[in-house]
Amino acid sequence: WTTWRGATCLPECWCEAARTGSWILEPVNTWTNLLFIIAGIIFILKSEKLTNLSNKLNSDVLFPRIYGSALIFVGVGSFFYHASQTFAGQWFDVIGMYFVSMFYISYNFYRIDWFTKKSFLTFYLSSCLILGLIIFYLPETRRWLFGVSILFTLLQSLWIQLKFKSSINNKYLYWAGFSYLVAQ
Repeated sequence: WTTWRGATCLPECWCEAARTGSWILEPVNTWTNLLFIIAGIIFILKSEKLTNLSNKLNSDVLFPRIYGSALIFVGVGSFFYHASQTFAGQWFDVIGMYFVSMFYISYNFYRIDWFTKKSFLTFYLSSCLILGLIIFYLPETRRWLFGVSILFTLLQSLWIQLKFKSSINNKYLYWAGFSYLVAQ
């Protein structure tokens, strides 16, 4: 990896010290990403069984398959990043996180009938493409852009809950927001 362009956070990227001279520089951070890959595969394999008309998220195999693919991408991208500490790995790691956060935002618009399935896909893919270009050319924006996408998701979800009185368990939403703030 030494011949590759280094991640923009170097020399001190995260809490796990890099192993010099190894193919996998951050073994714990690298191998734990297999859980994202496994979760994504499960979503995709179970997508037919997840489909039912009682929940818009499960109304079409498209949604669990896209979400499962996004989880796989997070796992593979983060695996690559933490193994290599390269700029390419950093880009794949962060774009995978955007695939997940933009799924939530896009799906929420679909859920309240602001988007059709086609506009969901168009918005989702174009927003991920734009974010991918931004973090390639302006990599220092990656963290705050992701924070904005998470904040928007939380506010959007709370607004939907209040306005449409949708039946979700708020405690999971609150715990998700709290967990993200603690992680930051």
